[in-house]
Amino acid sequence: VKKFQLGYAPLTWDGTLRWSRSRKHDPKLLEQAGLVIRKEEGNDYYDRFRGRLMFPINDVQGRPIGFSGRIIEGDASKGAKYVNSPETLLFKKGQVIYGLDKAKRAILDAKSAVICEGQLDLIACHTAGIENVVAPQGTALTLQHARLVKRYADEIVLCFDSDKAGTDAALRSMDDLINSGLNLRVANVPAPHDPDSFIAEQGSDAFRDLVTKAEGFFDFLLRYLHSAFPQASDKDRMAIVHGMGTAVMKTGNAVLIDTYAQKTAHLINVDVTSIRAEFKKTNRAPDFSSGPPLEDIQIPEEDFEPLPYCSSKEYWLMKWVLTEEEEEPLEWLFAHLDLQWVRHPVVKEVLLAALDAHAEHKKPATTLILPQCQHPGAERFITEAVAEAHEFPNRERQCRDYVLLLRDKYIEQEIQHQKNQLVSDQASEEKQLEITRVLMDLRRLKVEPLSPLADS
Repeated sequence: VKKFQLGYAPLTWDGTLRWSRSRKHDPKLLEQAGLVIRKEEGNDYYDRFRGRLMFPINDVQGRPIGFSGRIIEGDASKGAKYVNSPETLLFKKGQVIYGLDKAKRAILDAKSAVICEGQLDLIACHTAGIENVVAPQGTALTLQHARLVKRYADEIVLCFDSDKAGTDAALRSMDDLINSGLNLRVANVPAPHDPDSFIAEQGSDAFRDLVTKAEGFFDFLLRYLHSAFPQASDKDRMAIVHGMGTAVMKTGNAVLIDTYAQKTAHLINVDVTSIRAEFKKTNRAPDFSSGPPLEDIQIPEEDFEPLPYCSSKEYWLMKWVLTEEEEEPLEWLFAHLDLQWVRHPVVKEVLLAALDAHAEHKKPATTLILPQCQHPGAERFITEAVAEAHEFPNRERQCRDYVLLLRDKYIEQEIQHQKNQLVSDQASEEKQLEITRVLMDLRRLKVEPLSPLADS
């Protein structure tokens, strides 16, 4: 309790307010810090955290910059399990790792960081003497998190719960971690345990052994794909090959690529030459980077065709459009994004419906968008996206960057397509002139700057 400065927020509406007023703190300052919320009517405030176990969130130097409040067991009727500080000038969720101020010395010594899902798992590890353990704010580990860890470690061991949510969290972290340059392993906590309950039942030595024996990420992924697709059909085998190829080709590591081509070939009883060829195809595929894992690696539970892969850029834009409250950033997006640049069918439907809603001065809410999406898998895809945590640090910059990346990817592919037509024996002289003009237009578009979005 002392080490992590744990506390309790009383089950009152004004405990923090009364405390601050007794010390003559301005409530507006508390609002900016995310500790109180302004009432919809009037100028009064109420406490954000009520009746919760409180975890201060510190920066790397150990200075408190935010809070996470966990509901007390048995009080589930009183709201969400966790309530976190909103983003403030000091607290940026995507750039903070809980416990790093306490764990950085142990991580440096071990050259390895163990990533748990939540604060209680982390505290259980530290209490058991396993101190090279941290937790992201939310289950998905971002590239910013990985870069922060890389200052102290050469390796990350993901140690999420063994349930579906834990597996999804590991997969959601895949692309950013593959691109981080860190060695990546996955420790499988046996069901029904999480790290906290496993240590309580099996002891700290058993947990250390679990971490020591953690499997490589690509072995974990291959095992996951094998369980998700039981090879009952050619479609299942191709799903395994595509899932592995999409991931391992991102490393650019020839040894890893060949190793997992052989392992995949052995698993599905296919010649390794064919696997290598299919892996290369996934590497040439149009920007299928860091898509959300439940869509990237579809488990066909429904009787309709699984959705195609979705790039992280398109997925991010869809989530942002469905949750953005301010009109100006959306107006910028709809003015600059050409829907031709979007490949995923559901994302394209969502953005088109959102554009129509915006033109009618309506907020592009999910309830308004869903009826206009025709793809049979759209409802599940959209509702799962919206249900995920959706805080968008630096959203203006990220939106502009993603629009530029989608534009440039589309232009590159279109230029290649036009070049292929140009060298075709069937292209007439008139057609060749037309293609040349199109190529010039595309190259002009590629160097054309986008107008800035506020704060980007």
